[in-house]
Amino acid sequence: MKVGTTANRLLTSLGIGAALVVVGCGGSGVVAPPSVRLAGVALDATSHQPIGGVQIQAGTKTATTAVDGTFVLTGLSPHESVSLVACAFRPTNVIAPSKSGKLTVRLTELPVTGTVVSNLTHTGLAADVTEATVTTTGKTDGTFSIQGPCPNGILSLSSAGYAAGTVTVGDTRKVTATLLADPATTVLQEVAWETVQNWAAECVLIEPDTLAYTSVKACIALLANEARQGYQNVSEVVHSVTYTTWTFPRCSHARFGPKTYAHVASINYTLQQTTPGGGVTAINGIQHMVQTADGFWRWFPLSSNCT
Repeated sequence: MKVGTTANRLLTSLGIGAALVVVGCGGSGVVAPPSVRLAGVALDATSHQPIGGVQIQAGTKTATTAVDGTFVLTGLSPHESVSLVACAFRPTNVIAPSKSGKLTVRLTELPVTGTVVSNLTHTGLAADVTEATVTTTGKTDGTFSIQGPCPNGILSLSSAGYAAGTVTVGDTRKVTATLLADPATTVLQEVAWETVQNWAAECVLIEPDTLAYTSVKACIALLANEARQGYQNVSEVVHSVTYTTWTFPRCSHARFGPKTYAHVASINYTLQQTTPGGGVTAINGIQHMVQTADGFWRWFPLSSNCT
């Protein structure tokens, strides 16, 4: 007992703790586990194609997948959390294995959703939506969903009867786009409005210069009066649309005209119109329209003094 006590006192006076005694007796200290080397590949969960450009991070350690989806991340601790982030995919976390190995990670694409509407009716359009090599066709209510685009990506939009357009994807990945009706579509929509006596919708599309000799209110009153007399437009066929330079005549009762317009849509049409006697007659004609800065194609109501 005395010998042991003396030895303990000696060790204490030398500043040597019990841990050193253990080591000195052949025991082992705390040893850090070996680091893990993680090699892997990132794949699209749907198409099973490799994904390049995925940002991979574990603590301060980072890597980026090559075009074939492969990556290598070294210096990991066993079971360390590893994140994978790509702009078109849902962020994913995986756990590093306890020892070096290979891993396949499948990422799920994030869709971009939206709605395409008509500038005339403000209702949905079934449009083709394209980003790079991916194209989807929207529903008749204008809604669509497309996989692949990233924020700040550009979607190309097209729909029959409308000028093509584009829209930029925002951080919310939800977009709304309005396509501009072409002249033929505009003319046909005007007749559709007339069949339900929505003359206001048609008359707000008169060319602004014509306000020198008429008004939206006067336009509505004229169309309503014609309908009361039995003259009602019921359908129309557009035979052709050509673009030309055209001169509006001078109005004797207004300070307007003659005025020449460039890039005028000259629309060759046949209109079906009811008559007071109850029949329907065909009217062939040419309608001129000019596109204003807001994208609408606008028409010229011709009074008897301006022909």
